[in-house]
Amino acid sequence: MNHDHRYKDLENWLSNSIDKPIKAIIPASADASFRRYFRVFVDDQNTCIAVDAPPEYEDSVKFVNIASMLAAMGIRVPKIITTNLQEGFLLIGDLGSETMLNALHQQETKAQEFYGEAIDILYKMQTKGSKHVDGLPLYSKELLMDEMRLFVDWFCLCHLQIGPEIIDGYGFEKIFDNLAGHALGQSQVFVHRDFHSRNILLSEKGDMGVVDFQDAVVGPITYDLVSLLKDCYISWPSSTIDHWVDFYYARLMDLELIDRDAQQFKLDFDLMGVQRHLKAVGIFSRLKYRDGKDSYVLDIPRTLDYVYVTAKNHPFLEPLYQFMHRYVY
Repeated sequence: MNHDHRYKDLENWLSNSIDKPIKAIIPASADASFRRYFRVFVDDQNTCIAVDAPPEYEDSVKFVNIASMLAAMGIRVPKIITTNLQEGFLLIGDLGSETMLNALHQQETKAQEFYGEAIDILYKMQTKGSKHVDGLPLYSKELLMDEMRLFVDWFCLCHLQIGPEIIDGYGFEKIFDNLAGHALGQSQVFVHRDFHSRNILLSEKGDMGVVDFQDAVVGPITYDLVSLLKDCYISWPSSTIDHWVDFYYARLMDLELIDRDAQQFKLDFDLMGVQRHLKAVGIFSRLKYRDGKDSYVLDIPRTLDYVYVTAKNHPFLEPLYQFMHRYVY
């Protein structure tokens, strides 16, 4: 992909789309996808975000539609100012550059407050989202399985360089099938699909907003919760996570949104985490070996730790635990 060519096209599009002189355009954030973000300075007070989302790789139509869905739920998301969907250019509102992750590192004593607000956003998505899911794809068994296979293809084969004849002996397909079954057996709701501390932004006033929602689906009720609480980019003591899970479970029970007892809900949560974290480890490895983005492999140990602890406690995950014990730990 010719980034210089696309950037020049983006500049030209912006100059024709903004009715004020542009003072500066600077990179706004890194991204694990093919999207690029630029902060556009129009004057001393106002900024907006230009998105370069090559249409052969990214679905900007879906981004625009889901932004509308989330806004209708009362969730703070970037305003869509103008678009060129054919070229894959968008101009959207600027929610700021302060992520919840950065804020947690700087103000760890406010973790309870931050997570309480993030859980409120999740609660809105899961309670109000049922009115706004028409047209969203289902988190199908095929998709769940394909995501977990990234762990084999990119982490085991490519990163660890373990031969397929060894990997086949651990019966990963059977494990993946079991995990997918657990996921599909849960209540199915609006799922952001990447709801974590890097995708939650705080304004200067402390208001929370949500980004990177374009891959939303209808899927398991514990998926976004485990993304948030067993975050690939920051970890918390298991007792703290359990407290937050219990708090959220009580809220869901108040509205009769689930038909699980607390023990089953915690099991769903833990097993959903294994599915998500296997996928994430595979993606982090792929980012390094396919896309040349090395920094994400630094988050693999934390992400694998979640899998290792859970696998140790569930008999059907014993082969996965043994594999990790031998080749990772």
